[in-house]
Amino acid sequence: MANGNSADRRRERRRLARETPVSRRDIVLWCLAGAMAIVLIFFRKTPVWTTTLLAGLWVLLAIPVLHTKFVTAALRGWHKVLNTGFALLLVTAGVASFGLNVWPETGLSTMSDKDRDELIAKLKTEAHPWPVKLMCPPNDEKDCVVASQFVYVFGMAGWPMVHQAVDREMNGVPHAGLYFVLHSTADIDYNDPVFRKPGVGVWTETPTSYYVIKNVLDKLGIKSEMVVGTAFPEHTLGMYFGVGTAKQ
Repeated sequence: MANGNSADRRRERRRLARETPVSRRDIVLWCLAGAMAIVLIFFRKTPVWTTTLLAGLWVLLAIPVLHTKFVTAALRGWHKVLNTGFALLLVTAGVASFGLNVWPETGLSTMSDKDRDELIAKLKTEAHPWPVKLMCPPNDEKDCVVASQFVYVFGMAGWPMVHQAVDREMNGVPHAGLYFVLHSTADIDYNDPVFRKPGVGVWTETPTSYYVIKNVLDKLGIKSEMVVGTAFPEHTLGMYFGVGTAKQ
């Protein structure tokens, strides 16, 4: 008798699940998910912001999906587990696919007026800036174009520049992306056994000008590295906009 009552209750739950219309809560959650999708597309995006919104989008989609007939009408046990897992897998796949399309591009683009003004204001706080030399690879128009905006930025900030232009120069040991160039007391020579020892390097003077620019670029989400060598002039801060600096 108990088994019969249990079976009857399960059938009744499945019948109610089939007949229950979509609730107002589900509609609200679907609308919120759509709103978040719009925000993801049109809001100024950073990886952290995008990841947070994608996580919220997954939750808002998962809740109404778990209330669909496919899940609620399933029998207990493995049938219920498999249906729930499959539903969540579809949500995850959909959000992941959407995330790939809205994920923010990496690299440097033409700065907005706000970013440019903030950068100029920050550069003006440096009391004794080193002369800046802007460089990019020959025949690399895209990266040279994004470098050219810094002529205006450093000029308006009152920083001295070696040339008020972007010099097209070859680099014997190319590096991808944006990197700073400074003078060093010696060049690393791997023919010398000394330089093959762990932790051995060369000395270079790092000015406060470098940290001012790097901190601003970090806030803009622009990664940068440092390269040193004896051939580069002393007390000069180089910025080389290598291949891949510009947004692809």
